[in-house]
Amino acid sequence: MLFGNFSSREFFHFRTHCFPQTLEAPADFTILQVLAKCEHTPHTWALPTTMKIIAKVFIPIAIIAVGFGVFWAYNFLTFLNELGGPEQTEFQQEVWLTHNDLDDLDNPRGGMIDDLFANHLKKGFHRNEVVELLGEPYSERVTRRLPKGMSTPDSIAPHKFVGQPRELQDSILVAYNAWHQANGQLDTLMLYPIGWHSGFGIDPDFLAVRFNGDSITTDFWTEQH
Repeated sequence: MLFGNFSSREFFHFRTHCFPQTLEAPADFTILQVLAKCEHTPHTWALPTTMKIIAKVFIPIAIIAVGFGVFWAYNFLTFLNELGGPEQTEFQQEVWLTHNDLDDLDNPRGGMIDDLFANHLKKGFHRNEVVELLGEPYSERVTRRLPKGMSTPDSIAPHKFVGQPRELQDSILVAYNAWHQANGQLDTLMLYPIGWHSGFGIDPDFLAVRFNGDSITTDFWTEQH
């Protein structure tokens, strides 16, 4: 309300002195433009009162908003820090061997992975050597996977299924399976649970160890299931 704080007498004075032709301010005028046009603006009119109202109402709101923003930012950064993973520690075989439980959310194995990869687990290890070092796996299976560095072509990628007619979905699925059958390779994987540390912690993390047909370690990495 542009003139909401004027008395009837003040408004009449303002109207007759500032806009004698139309008796009202142009619709696109701001309050500062209107007051600047009028040479007889009383000091007790709307602008000072409006500023006082703004100060009383909006300054506390702004203070609360800033405080809430600082609080939210602190907690968000703390949350991100916690998502960074477990505290890194040296590989301790006796501790590792006693934590093969999938439900162990804060599994200490997660903090040992860097040291394990750098100083203990090596490509070329026979399966028996891996078991001697890490114990029996949580699971062991043969699976078909793409070679390292190869990815599914975008034309048959899973996101292409979304929102497509059923017939088109079926044809994409056939192409997808055929391509993976032709390009995938059978790998023997041993999986060791290492906690629920990556991402938002809603799925478990595993150490995956891959072997060739002679039970020789060809690669190892961590992944989330």
